[in-house]
Amino acid sequence: MDEIDDPKLSLIDHLEELRKRIFVMLYVTVAMYVPGFYLAKPAIERLQKYGCPPETELVYTGPMDWFFTQLAMGLVFALLFASPIIAYQIWKFVAPALFKHERVAISRVSGFSCFLFLFGIAFAGLFIFPAIMRFSYGMATNSIKPLLTVNSVVYLAVMLMLGFGVMFQLPIVIFFLALSGLVSLDTIRKSRPYFIVIIFIVSAIMTPPDIISQIAMALPSWLLFEISLLFARAALRKKKAKEEAEEAERQQEEAAEASTLTVPQLPEESSQPAPEGAVAAAATPAVIPNPVYHDPAEDTPSYEEFMDDEQYSDSPEDIYAYQQTSVDQSPTEKQVRIRNLTPARHFRRRNSGRK
Repeated sequence: MDEIDDPKLSLIDHLEELRKRIFVMLYVTVAMYVPGFYLAKPAIERLQKYGCPPETELVYTGPMDWFFTQLAMGLVFALLFASPIIAYQIWKFVAPALFKHERVAISRVSGFSCFLFLFGIAFAGLFIFPAIMRFSYGMATNSIKPLLTVNSVVYLAVMLMLGFGVMFQLPIVIFFLALSGLVSLDTIRKSRPYFIVIIFIVSAIMTPPDIISQIAMALPSWLLFEISLLFARAALRKKKAKEEAEEAERQQEEAAEASTLTVPQLPEESSQPAPEGAVAAAATPAVIPNPVYHDPAEDTPSYEEFMDDEQYSDSPEDIYAYQQTSVDQSPTEKQVRIRNLTPARHFRRRNSGRK
């Protein structure tokens, strides 16, 4: 059901969706209760055989104590068997409200969280519970013998396994606080005494009311907290190195983009030889026109036009002046000589008079 993905759903619609999810979880738990109840008795017998000292006898003092103990153990198995579907229903209700990167992060952490929970259960069932039972029977004397009820032993085992499964989620909490930036790693390290007190308080709540069970849970949890700090420090160093590498790469890309905008790109050299005409044209400098003086050959009149001007005559000086303007010279030399002998305004005046 994906109605919750619709952003227009009202509060009533969300509550209705939550009700459906809860009913699905209840139906699955009830369905798993039947095989769980049949597995309760063999599980308690194995707990007595492998967790308690040899020749340990468990008794029950009430007429229905043994039956209710099996019911409680069956409920534990039912919740254990239904836990994947329960987790899936919770995820389907919560996931639409998360961003994509949050979904990816939670999906990665969930597998590690399940591993830590199962590891805590196995650690408590294989090491902590047998150690507590041996310690309890070790205090017996010749006149004082232990007489343990089955419900107290099962309760102790279940609470230890559940408590260790929850307490072994501590590394995930430390990683979340450190990597998300909500609390710095230095702050967590400086607040170590407060965390230790919280660990002992939670251990006292999660275990039966005895100091041995509390210490048995608190000491491994404290050790796990110290290991979590080491792994969190390594993860932060790796994250910082990755961010620095990304920042350096981004600066290089920005520098490359800036260079392409400011420095013109030269054409790539071709492997084929260029034509001779192209080489000559490239070698010849471009002629830049004079913005003030134009080509004086265009304004140089013929000899008849030169002599028709009233200002000139057939005198040797005028003839020499004409010859000096008509000799075959380079454009630059001719321009300089005409400018020195005859000003440009003289030609403009003469041409305007001719028109």
